[in-house]
Amino acid sequence: MKILVISSYPEKSLTHGKKTVGGASYTKNFVTNLKKSNESIDIKVLAEFFDKKDTYNENGITVNRIWKRYSFLSLANLMFYVLKNPADRILVSLEFYMFGGLLQNILFLIALCVWKISGKRIIIILHQVIESLKILYWPIILLSEKVVVFEEKFRIILANKKVVFIPHAVEALEVINKLKSKKFRSIYFGYISPYKGIDSLIKLWRKKYGLLTIAGGGNPNHIRNKKYLKTYKKLISMAKKKNIKTSGFIPEKKIADYFSKADLVILPYRMFFSSSGPLSLAFSYEKAFILSRPLLGYFKSLDFKETLRKTGLKKEDFIFDFNQRSFEDKFNWAKKNLNKLISFSRIMKEKRGWKKITKQYEKLLQ
Repeated sequence: MKILVISSYPEKSLTHGKKTVGGASYTKNFVTNLKKSNESIDIKVLAEFFDKKDTYNENGITVNRIWKRYSFLSLANLMFYVLKNPADRILVSLEFYMFGGLLQNILFLIALCVWKISGKRIIIILHQVIESLKILYWPIILLSEKVVVFEEKFRIILANKKVVFIPHAVEALEVINKLKSKKFRSIYFGYISPYKGIDSLIKLWRKKYGLLTIAGGGNPNHIRNKKYLKTYKKLISMAKKKNIKTSGFIPEKKIADYFSKADLVILPYRMFFSSSGPLSLAFSYEKAFILSRPLLGYFKSLDFKETLRKTGLKKEDFIFDFNQRSFEDKFNWAKKNLNKLISFSRIMKEKRGWKKITKQYEKLLQ
């Protein structure tokens, strides 16, 4: 089996790199685990290049850095490269703005059409599904053999037999137990974006809750945008005024340290349109977590429902609203019930482990 994987991809030897966002690390984990599961599969990743084009082999996988964001020429080259390649299976790990803006996305749809006409089997992994824009996904669904989404809610939104739910896989990372601080430690982890509700978390935070760390820097896809940069700097300034620690980008080798010190992971997102990488890491490190109400849709997925039953928890045990009373009540409840929340993460880590998820992808690719 020969597979071409088109995706953003982290820097060589890294999984969580500074130049890419969550979809890149997911793809790296995906192809690495797929190769481990079946060494006979020939996998070539057609990735974006940063400074210059490059081709190298890593973990038995060929990485060809062939295209660049916002470059029509490189995207046209990508289209013809895939067209001429003998591989008949094309898997696209697709994120918003991965190729650039609207015009680049139109060119990508043209490429999908060309590949489909030529007889290529196209599978799309959709990293984001926005309900209000679901009509925009129909060309992708039409031109694909299968479309993978990470949560059951997104499958329901798209409502098409081609759309399949395969859970967002969880890395099997080692849990490091460190001596806890006398103060309770909470963490927000991930790139700073307005939709993630960080401003609301900062406004809700009180000194009596203990220590809060905002662990993440600016989104590399938007950091050169003046409007985004202004918002980013404003959020950092707001945090500093309330003595909330801001770390900037966390190098991969330090991620474990930040999670090991945390007692509670907080996800204050305003919108639910993707399966959170930081939540996946909370499962990996077996951490207690709480979620804002827009993320209630997680509990539509069967594995979430099963884990609620196993732990004796209710979905409302995890959910807070964007007001002081709701947040404080949920925060205090979480402090008193850390072991139950940790148990939930530990079970989800097992349910969504890469070995299990890889088997589902192998079946899909046959």
